[in-house]
Amino acid sequence: MGNTYTAQIPVVEGGNTVTAVATLSTGEVHSTSVNITRDTQKPRIAIDSPVAGFVVGTNTVTVTGIINDTVIGTVNSQQATVFVNGVPASVVNRTFLAPNVPLVSGINTLQATATDRAGNTATASIQITFQDAPAAGVRAVGGVDQTATIGSLLPVPLRVLVTDDAGTPLENKAVIFKVVQNDGALLSATRTARSVIVRTDASGHAEVSFRLGTRVGVGNHQVQAMVVGFPIEVLFRASATPAPPALIVAGCWQSSVRCPGAALAPAIRGHRSGRGTKSSRRIASHLHSH
Repeated sequence: MGNTYTAQIPVVEGGNTVTAVATLSTGEVHSTSVNITRDTQKPRIAIDSPVAGFVVGTNTVTVTGIINDTVIGTVNSQQATVFVNGVPASVVNRTFLAPNVPLVSGINTLQATATDRAGNTATASIQITFQDAPAAGVRAVGGVDQTATIGSLLPVPLRVLVTDDAGTPLENKAVIFKVVQNDGALLSATRTARSVIVRTDASGHAEVSFRLGTRVGVGNHQVQAMVVGFPIEVLFRASATPAPPALIVAGCWQSSVRCPGAALAPAIRGHRSGRGTKSSRRIASHLHSH
């Protein structure tokens, strides 16, 4: 009625394109389309670090994992939110990271709760142990929670301190550094590999450099550091940002809307091709004649 209209149309689960077509009395036809998503499904969420049964020597822990949902493209903070034991998490490219989740002495349950734009919720949980009594172990002292471009070397080496039950640094202990998530690589003084062994120096320290892999996300590039027989180990987490676009390709749209009395304006379409994300971005601009 007038300049408005309503219609009831069926939609299926997932992506739908709705097109409205108007025919004028002159026979001229105009149309427009919108994309909508029907989402009645719960998001899918999983905690990938720490792993169930992990023992930590600090009273907080960083929790990371995977979040997925029915969306067009990838999942970022606009598509879903995640909280871990009430702590808000960053959500980037189907990954999430909740920093400084508080722990109590003994066994702790970590519960991650995901909510999508439609209000659907899902949870995942694990149990870990906070051991606050003195214990021999490996502790991170450098290179924690860094961010860099995919495929690049982190600016600060991953550095650990190895101590005995009394907190005394231990020399010449073999520390195993191992990439446990994503496709990054470790660089020691003697080799580049997914797993390297570095012995502690006179002050009980050992370190290794880490080159990120090829997947964008938060906390999704992970390296474990451990000494065989020691109950406390370390998990380093790093985040990766996209690389600059590798290629921009320009082309013309095959059709354009022509306004009465105006010349048809050509349009240029650009396609930005980058690395590390699930989707690419389109760049469009129009050339207007006067």
